Amino acid sequence: MNEIVKEDEWLKVILVGSKPKTNIYEVISKCSDCLLGIIKWYPSWRHYCFFPTIEIETVYSDRCLISIGEFITDLNKQHKEKKK
Repeated sequence: MNEIVKEDEWLKVILVGSKPKTNIYEVISKCSDCLLGIIKWYPSWRHYCFFPTIEIETVYSDRCLISIGEFITDLNKQHKEKKK
C-alpha cells in the first residue's frame, strides 16, 4: 500500500493500512525522515485523530499542526459524506 496522499514543505502523509470503513496513515517529518505519529479512526469520538509516536520526543510548529489538522478535517468530512 504505502501511498503518499499528502506532501507539503514539512511532512508527508502515507496511507499504510485500510480497514473496511477507515484507513490508517503515517505522518513522516521531511526534515528528519522520522515517524511523527499516525492518523487513524478513534471510535470513542467517531473521528479520525492524530496519535503522536511515543518512541521519540517530537516537537510541532504551528504550521505542522495546521497541516496535520487540515488533513484530519478533510478525512472527517469525506467519512461523513460516505455515510450519506
